[in-house]
Amino acid sequence: MRGILTILSLVLFLSPLSGAVAARADAASYIRHLFDATISAPDGAEACSYFTPLGRFAAGQHWRGFDAGARAAFAGGFCELAAVALTRLRRLYPDLALSVIDTHVQPSRNDGPRMAWVRSSVRAGGKDWPVDWQVADPSGAAHLADMKVLGVSLAIMLRGLAARVPANAPADILRPWQRALDLALPDRHP
Repeated sequence: MRGILTILSLVLFLSPLSGAVAARADAASYIRHLFDATISAPDGAEACSYFTPLGRFAAGQHWRGFDAGARAAFAGGFCELAAVALTRLRRLYPDLALSVIDTHVQPSRNDGPRMAWVRSSVRAGGKDWPVDWQVADPSGAAHLADMKVLGVSLAIMLRGLAARVPANAPADILRPWQRALDLALPDRHP
């Protein structure tokens, strides 16, 4: 009986641990793939599938109020915005490189999806910048939930901008985001 309890305890103890180890590896691999796929894509269109969930979160209450057509228009507009941002980043910093530092997996609540934080350093313009990536459901249908650059959350910043806008249409939300992008990464290409 004691042997069975010991084995059962070990199995129960190691099961979440092995899941967390796999989730850490999956999250780091996902971020490497996301970075490589979006930075190397010629027009930034690869970004759509990676950034759409982040855009839905950032739209906040407006997303819930949109009908299917408005949601599709918003997703398309957000995709275009992400593609423009990536194109400008590549032009401004052709030497972009990612180094993963470590990964932390948060335990799931109520058997929901886990969250993983991938701490990284992105080399741009000869400097290293701290970038943290939040990955939802890292060992399942992983998607980017947020990213923090210099400690500032992109999703929360965009959500804050969206909350100030009385949105009747997706363009109402996307306009202030476009202005923020133009301030952060001006289009200096002739």
